Amino acid sequence: MSFTNSQCLDSCAFCFDVLRAKFDSKVSVRDPDLPSGKLYDFDHINTRKSKKESSRTSWRLRGCIGTFEARPLAKGLEDYALISALKDSRFRPMAQKEIPSLAVNTSFLTNFEDGKNCYDWTVRSADMTCHTCLQCQERR
Repeated sequence: MSFTNSQCLDSCAFCFDVLRAKFDSKVSVRDPDLPSGKLYDFDHINTRKSKKESSRTSWRLRGCIGTFEARPLAKGLEDYALISALKDSRFRPMAQKEIPSLAVNTSFLTNFEDGKNCYDWTVRSADMTCHTCLQCQERR
């Protein structure tokens, strides 16, 4: 399964919309334009360390949850965006005021295969990661 650049951005924008709608009932969440099928997905939410910093290293993890259970893509994104924002036990639940400083990454794990034993694996790229930030989401 592959994603277009537009679908990649849409997966992240969808996570933002889900989170914004959780705090504001006036926010509508439209169905994302995504490939059909089931995938394993992980949603990472990062927040800017400081408003003055703009480099890639100025972000810190704010929540990250995913699953190794193949799920319908949009439902998995919706569930895990909320779980990573509100239920990741390593962090306090996210507050609405944090939304403007967030960035979302979604990772879709692919190419799983059965192994003969626990040592039967090779390190390689087996996923695709999509990145976006609130500014990207507001432009769609």
